[in-house]
Formats: sequence, C-alpha cells, structure tokens
Amino acid sequence: MGLVLAGLLGWPPMRYRQKSSRARRLLISLAYLALFTCAIVPRAQAQSLGKAAAPDLRATLFTPQPSPARLLPKPDSRPAWIPEPPPLQPRMSRAQRRAWFLLGLTQHGAAFFDARTTRDAMAHYRELDPLLRPFAHSAAIYPAMQIGPMGLDWLATRLATSRHHWLRRLWWVPQAAATAGFLWSGIHNLDLPTPPGVPAH
Repeated sequence: MGLVLAGLLGWPPMRYRQKSSRARRLLISLAYLALFTCAIVPRAQAQSLGKAAAPDLRATLFTPQPSPARLLPKPDSRPAWIPEPPPLQPRMSRAQRRAWFLLGLTQHGAAFFDARTTRDAMAHYRELDPLLRPFAHSAAIYPAMQIGPMGLDWLATRLATSRHHWLRRLWWVPQAAATAGFLWSGIHNLDLPTPPGVPAH
C-alpha cells in the first residue's frame, strides 16, 4: 500500500503537474511518513508481543532453581531440651579399698576373739544374748559370730559409694565401731570372776 501511494505521488497525472513544487514536496513527505509508519510500527508491535508470549529459553534453562532443601521448612533453631544425665556412681579409691580390707580383717579377728572367750565363759556362766544362746555351747558360735561383721562390711562399701558426701565420709564407722564392741566383749569375758569352788585356769 505504501509503495502504491508513493508511486502515485511520484508520478502525478498531467493535471497536477502545474501545481506548485511546495505542495508536491509536502505530499511526498506525508507519503514517506505513512510508508515508514506502516512498515515499522507493526514489526515493533510483533516483536514486543513475541517477547511477552515466548520467554527466553536460555534464561529459563540457566536460571538457578531453588533446591529442594530450601523449599523445606527451616528447623527450629532453638536448642532442644536435653535431660541432665544422672550423676555417676562414686567408686572407692585404692586407699579406701585398702583401709576397708584392713578394717574388715581386724573386725573379723575381734569377732573370733569374742566368740572364743564367750565359749570359755559358758563353762561357768550363761549367755544373755538370745541370738547367740543356741550356739554358745558349741563350735557353731564361730561362724554365727561372723554373720554380723559380714553385713557391716557390705554396709561400709555402700557408705563409701554413696551419692551423699556426708555419708561417704563416715564409711569406716560401722567396721570400727563393731571392732571396738567385739574387743570390749572379749575383754569383759576374760575379766569375769571365777565362781567359788571352781579351780582357776
């Protein structure tokens, strides 16, 4: 259409050749302007529509996509509550084990001493302890007198490994007190007076 209009304006009929050259130049300028508008504007509109309808494939392929880890909800950054571990069970030191062994040996020796003197005294006296009375006139008094010290040995180990500090400081008291009691009983049996009419040993 633009070419036909330009041809008509470039080669006017004979009746228009007598007009002034100024009007002719104005018409030619308008024709070229219309030609430019018809040729450029539709192409620019088509390019803009093409860009909007079809996105750039390279931009789609090379655009970094979010990783699946980023799409997941973020974990709670607050520290989780962790229960406190129970305190460790205290253990006896090497020095404590050595002292426990020596105290136990002394305690069992003192119990044997008490049993021996008690059996000798049964020849002239009667046992007042109802727990030892059935064994006082036989050799069974020796193992019977060792039951109490064995229990006190176990109690001493429990005190030495207690979680309470003040109990751990008193672990030696049961064995020491029992040793003192057995020695006192044995010495008391030796100090018993001999009944009249019985020859002294």
